[in-house]
Formats: sequence, C-alpha cells, structure tokens
Amino acid sequence: MPLRRLTLRQRIVLLVALGAALWVLGQWVIEQASPFGGFWTGTAPLNSSPDFGLHPWVQAVLWLILIAVWTIAALLLLREPKRETLETQEGDPMEGGNQ
Repeated sequence: MPLRRLTLRQRIVLLVALGAALWVLGQWVIEQASPFGGFWTGTAPLNSSPDFGLHPWVQAVLWLILIAVWTIAALLLLREPKRETLETQEGDPMEGGNQ
C-alpha cells in the first residue's frame, strides 16, 4: 500500500511506531557499547568514564541523529498532498476517487 493512500490516523500510528522502534534501537546501541551488558556492577550510575561504554557526547549525537530521522519521516508522512495529485485522484474513478 503506497504511503500516500494512508489516512491521517494511519500515518500518525506509523510515526508513533517508528519513534518507538528508533528509541529501542538507540537503547540497544548504547547497551551494546557497554562492557557490562546492562548488569549492575556496584559502580555509581553517574560515573562517566571512557572505560564504561560510549562517551556522553557520542550518546547525545546518536540521539540527535535518531531524532532527525524521526523528524524527517514525520515531515514526509504528514505533508499535504500536492493540489494536482488531489485533482487527479478525485477526477479519475480508476484511481479510487469519488465521482
């Protein structure tokens, strides 16, 4: 099914699902970079040492990239269709328009 034929509600659900998938991906990447694999080791959680996985600035860049991907997807999915496309679909019964 082409994305242009999705209703607004379907597009919003798709964006929420994409956001959740990107969040899971970001958490997974950060966890994979940790040498402890997510287990508690008795260290203070606020320690930020180069020996304990990704630097905080790398994590920030990762999250900014994922946010940018989600934002671009939202702009592409939620943009208004072009006027010519609407007129063609409404006028042609073979395209699923109303006549």
